[in-house]
Amino acid sequence: MSKQIREALIAKKVAYREAFNRFDKNKDGFLNYAEFSQGIETILKLSEPVKEKVFAFMDKSSLGMVDYPNFLDFIQITGANSISTQKTTDNFDWEEKIIEQIKQWILEHKISTEEAFKVFDHDFDGIVNKEDLKWVLINLLKIKPEQVFPTKLDRLFNLLDFYKTG
Repeated sequence: MSKQIREALIAKKVAYREAFNRFDKNKDGFLNYAEFSQGIETILKLSEPVKEKVFAFMDKSSLGMVDYPNFLDFIQITGANSISTQKTTDNFDWEEKIIEQIKQWILEHKISTEEAFKVFDHDFDGIVNKEDLKWVLINLLKIKPEQVFPTKLDRLFNLLDFYKTG
């Protein structure tokens, strides 16, 4: 994948540092997932899972932020060291952990599931949708926004949507 990104940057005549600076919208010297995702779309169209995988690979310290040296390390990867050759596993560990955190939050606040539903329905429309769930994760469970990847949010929502009504 690094080769494809590197080739796309070369084809668009964009230097690596220039690409990083363009992606870094808030100019803090770090890329969060949202910045990376939006920025890479201007260079190369990638699926959400691939963008998440690339970002996670660059985010070596798992802080939800990537600095220029880590970005550059990824771009310059070749051959056997490439991310595409690494073995990855897909599991529901993150989603299961979040469901457990939701249960703990409800227990700690000593509220019923009906009361929890009302709290989680942030926009008061009688439905807990994905945006409401994202609000819960960030504001109640204190999960960093850059760690709430769209595909993980979708998977969590689908696990919680017992009747599959959306």
